[in-house]
Amino acid sequence: MSFSNRLSVAMATMGISATELSQLVRVSNSTISRYLSGDSHPNASKIRKLADALGVTSDWLCGPDIDMTPKSDFMHRLKDALAERNLSATKLSARTGISNSTICRYLQGKISPSPKMLKTISTALSVDPMWLAGYDLYNVVFPIPVNKISNEIDLSLLTPENRGRVLGFYQALLETQDKF
Repeated sequence: MSFSNRLSVAMATMGISATELSQLVRVSNSTISRYLSGDSHPNASKIRKLADALGVTSDWLCGPDIDMTPKSDFMHRLKDALAERNLSATKLSARTGISNSTICRYLQGKISPSPKMLKTISTALSVDPMWLAGYDLYNVVFPIPVNKISNEIDLSLLTPENRGRVLGFYQALLETQDKF
């Protein structure tokens, strides 16, 4: 699969338009259009920004074919997350500001959330938005302080870019769990 195809798949999966993506990565809409048509290819810095905005890795955008098919659907993941936390739709509505009727429609599978709503719900539930969307990702919060993670896990096996992502993701998890 080409870079332009991968970009298109990731945008469709996350429900992000070319205009929204251009704003997130701070490039023109025509630049995104050239990426999608295959007429242009971004530099490494832009690839990282695109990957971050779309919730995928730079390696996936540029690398070998990896299955991006959700392993579950949002409705089932939402039900699982609510059950694990003993939360009702009403309580989730209060935490997120999303109407109770909309939450119920998500739980019935009648509608899917926008990327913004997916992020709001995942933050309220302390889960990864890609996991909530149905992708199988590692979704565990580690109980060790961020300054000790490098002593517990051999990060030297990772590239500097991936090492930074692991530490950044871990720090974000710690910050998120402290809010609840």
